[in-house]
Amino acid sequence: DNGYDVIISECNILHDTVYEHLICKPLGISFVTGNFFNELSPQGENIINFRRFYDKEKLSSKKQRINFNKKAVAELSDEAASCIKTALEIHNELEKYYIDAIDFKNLNKMTTEFIQSL
Repeated sequence: DNGYDVIISECNILHDTVYEHLICKPLGISFVTGNFFNELSPQGENIINFRRFYDKEKLSSKKQRINFNKKAVAELSDEAASCIKTALEIHNELEKYYIDAIDFKNLNKMTTEFIQSL
């Protein structure tokens, strides 16, 4: 509202429902979220612990569920990373075969002609 350019970073896990970081360069201010998942731990900065704003009783009553969810997120994240690694390995193996079979000169020519026709 005040005309400042602000950069926000979406949470990789919760996508566009949660923002993890906020940066306002003109003001020299950054808010960086450190949590169990991204494992950020800023040193030498002013740290605001937002747990102090939570209802401690409600938080305590959900402690087991929160710990279960943290473990589940970590396991699913590890599995997703493993699947991506496997996909990359398969891609690289396939690329060994088809890379030599592609006529890049002709492909580039056809691409240029196609773009010009558009």
